Amino acid sequence: MAADLEAGAVKAIEKERNYMTFSNDVKMPPTYKTAGGCTAYDPPEIAYKTLVGSSSDRILRKIYRRQVVAGIEKAGNKCSCELRFPTWDAALQEYETRFANLADDDSSAWVFDFVHTEMLVNGENLDDFCSKQGVF
Repeated sequence: MAADLEAGAVKAIEKERNYMTFSNDVKMPPTYKTAGGCTAYDPPEIAYKTLVGSSSDRILRKIYRRQVVAGIEKAGNKCSCELRFPTWDAALQEYETRFANLADDDSSAWVFDFVHTEMLVNGENLDDFCSKQGVF
């Protein structure tokens, strides 16, 4: 009887182990759904550095937003999921080409202006502009 209980317990434990994993190696998918139903991409991880007081992450996000605004303007100020939430490939390429190798100092006025200038679409914030068109 005890052997049967023990064998049953071993089977139950094995069955439970088949359902559970405890690994930190599991990568989250690089995309997610926005509240408006669009597929959006997670930003890539880049080496941390600062330029004129701004982190590399902030600079990359500014590049991304500028490219999004340019794409929307090129499409006649029409937002779509694809234009509002493109991959980060072009932004990462621009970051690596224009910013990644710059010296970490406060002498680059153009970098400061680039990071601190908000890009607007028809005078509106990007998120507000696209939300009015149902893309968020």
